[in-house]
Amino acid sequence: MGRLFEDLKKGLQEIIAYEEGKIALKSEFFDILSFQEKLAAEIRILRMNQRQNNQKKSARKKR
Repeated sequence: MGRLFEDLKKGLQEIIAYEEGKIALKSEFFDILSFQEKLAAEIRILRMNQRQNNQKKSARKKR
C-alpha cells in the first residue's frame, strides 16, 4: 500500500502500544503564549510587506 497508509498505520500502532503501557513516547512542552506572540509578530510583518508591495504596484500603475 501507499506510504501515507503505512505512516498512518505505524502511528496508530504506536498510539495503541502507548495506551497499553508498552512504550513511552517523547514529549516536549513549550510556552504557547510566546509562540502565539511570535506568530502574531510574523503575521504583522507579512501584512506590512504585502501592504508596501501593493502600494508600490499602485504607484507604478498611476505613472
